[in-house]
Amino acid sequence: MRSSRLVRSRKLPAPASFGRGAVLVHDDCLPRRVRGFAAWARRFPACYPVRAGETLKSVEAFPRHVRHLVDLAGGFDRREATLVCAGGGSVGDFGGFAASVLQRGIRLVHVPSTWLAAIDSAHGGKTGLNVAGTKNPLGTFYPAAAVHLVKELLFAQPRARADDGLAELVKMALLAGGPWARRFCRSPLAGPELAWEFLEPAIRAKLQVVRTDPEERSGQRQVLNLGHTLGHVLEAYHGLTHGKAVAQGLFFALEWSRKKAGLPAADAEAFAALVARHTRSRPLATRLPPISRATFLPLLVRDKKSGSGSHVTFVFLRGLGHPLRRRVSHAEVAREAALQGWVG
Repeated sequence: MRSSRLVRSRKLPAPASFGRGAVLVHDDCLPRRVRGFAAWARRFPACYPVRAGETLKSVEAFPRHVRHLVDLAGGFDRREATLVCAGGGSVGDFGGFAASVLQRGIRLVHVPSTWLAAIDSAHGGKTGLNVAGTKNPLGTFYPAAAVHLVKELLFAQPRARADDGLAELVKMALLAGGPWARRFCRSPLAGPELAWEFLEPAIRAKLQVVRTDPEERSGQRQVLNLGHTLGHVLEAYHGLTHGKAVAQGLFFALEWSRKKAGLPAADAEAFAALVARHTRSRPLATRLPPISRATFLPLLVRDKKSGSGSHVTFVFLRGLGHPLRRRVSHAEVAREAALQGWVG
């Protein structure tokens, strides 16, 4: 799988730099929220604004969208056509899938507008559409030719969106370890400044994992699910944002790692404090209504990352930079979730 070129800049790149066959797909809120975005978008040869969110990724809606994109991109030679996706994760998933099938694959460029997309979803090559309420069962592996990390676009986001992105960044630091992760753990920075400072090393750490298992065949890429097993259940049931749900999932994984994987108690406490500080979260297990076991298990099974049958590959942590994949039963996950107060 090819690697995406990372481009850091303070300002939005010149539309002409994407070529004369560039089609911009962008979140329709960006012209209202980001100064100068509307004028930037008008300079593209073709532009297709979309409403971000999971509805955009519905397989039922895709034929309507693709008809418009065929009209826009169809006039360009396949060698010239480029789909530029400016937006968050849903826009990137949708646009990435469209680029992978238009003319049997045209050039793709991501310009993530949210911290979560900039840190996580714009990288690794996965695209996705939703089917019958299930997230991303239809998709392709199609890495972008380039990912542009634009400071003025990311800093236009509310602070809460930086907190969401930082959940994924903390996750990558815990998984990767090494000098940059230790600097991250000690950094006095916070919020967007912290995210911008450590954005590139976190991305490169993720891509290093992706290269070991580019199409999720060997299982090595599963370490990126740290915090996501419980996180996806909480996102679905309690309606938490992805970042807030992952933060809760990290609290859960750290405590279970202390019990089951030999994570030293002092490390578990320090890492949980790191999650709390940088995501501005605290453990919510005793503050949200417990999920019944009858509801919890189907949500766990429905998650596309849960595995198959009655088991899930859960990602534990033995220390900074030392993840451990272990196959555990859904019943074990539910039992530990009950012990930690999530299941009643």
